[in-house]
Amino acid sequence: MEIDFSILDRLIDDDVAFAIYRLPRNQDIHLIIQNDNQVYKTNNYCTLTEKSGFVIYPFQITDDCPIVIIRPDHHLVGAEEINCFSTNYSPKNRVKMPANFFDDSTSRQDYATMFERFQEGLKAGKFQKLVLSRKQNIELPPHFLFANVFSRALSTYPNTFVYLAHTSSTSTWLGSTPELFLSEKNGIFHSVALAGTQTVAPGTDISTLSWSDKNVYEQQIVADYFRKQLADSLLPFSNSDTYSFRVGNLAHLKTDFHFQRHGQITTGEILALIHPTPAVCGFPKQEALEFINKIENHSRSYYSGFVGNLGMNNRTDLYVNLRCLQVKDRSLSLYAGGGILSSSNKEEEWTETEDKMQAMLNILR
Repeated sequence: MEIDFSILDRLIDDDVAFAIYRLPRNQDIHLIIQNDNQVYKTNNYCTLTEKSGFVIYPFQITDDCPIVIIRPDHHLVGAEEINCFSTNYSPKNRVKMPANFFDDSTSRQDYATMFERFQEGLKAGKFQKLVLSRKQNIELPPHFLFANVFSRALSTYPNTFVYLAHTSSTSTWLGSTPELFLSEKNGIFHSVALAGTQTVAPGTDISTLSWSDKNVYEQQIVADYFRKQLADSLLPFSNSDTYSFRVGNLAHLKTDFHFQRHGQITTGEILALIHPTPAVCGFPKQEALEFINKIENHSRSYYSGFVGNLGMNNRTDLYVNLRCLQVKDRSLSLYAGGGILSSSNKEEEWTETEDKMQAMLNILR
């Protein structure tokens, strides 16, 4: 039985708080709906420990970008339950205000200027790595339907976390992210160090890929960060060897980490311990975060934060918010970034962001 995804556009038109998602390599579609649009918002990660629902966590918590949790008043799984809800759903016929297209895209010159500032910090020895992002705005195409885009994302990227979430506070976000942030079931946690990028042709055996010293070092910084954070917090852990991981036409280097909770450490503290990793921010973390906020000329908002199931059905499945887009008014915003080292090449890094944005452009056409 096919799912009637038209319910997604109707819920957005009515400004209903909801999220729909599918885990990687899984067939089950989960639809989380809140009865009202007064979502839980907080600037304190510690309060997440006792919460459950679909969480939307920003790159950096601010008054404009708080942590948001959609309450699971309805948790529907699969075609039968979702279609039944869709059939019985009564639209609110909300009056929509006229909307305009707003373009605050990162220009090629903007990116070049930021890249040079990043290089200055790196070559001065202040940072081992920094992550530079950019934003591209597209005017929302006529007759745009979230139902179609979400359906294409599911079929195009079967081994990623595909989601669509809408609230009044966050606007609408859709993503197909390859990077697990944190999962937990029966007291066992799983996270990954994922960094390094190269394009791969269809049919390539990724186990045979060779990686540049730059990519290997970039990923090593992230893996070492995980080891230090977990060891310093006395969390017993194990990690896999580093291996190549494919998503669409891109490959990355990946290391898996498994660990257990100890003592009084809470879920909220574990989330704050890891986020933001050097894969989306840089290293050292706090200094890199402050530098990015000073130099990047756009707000990342919820891009490179994390999204997903927090504590529903006795498990957690959170993913870094990458390969994503945001829709607000008539503007569709794409985000992408890449790790910058002192050895990085500006043109190559720009091209990498183009390749990453292509993941979303593929499902818009």
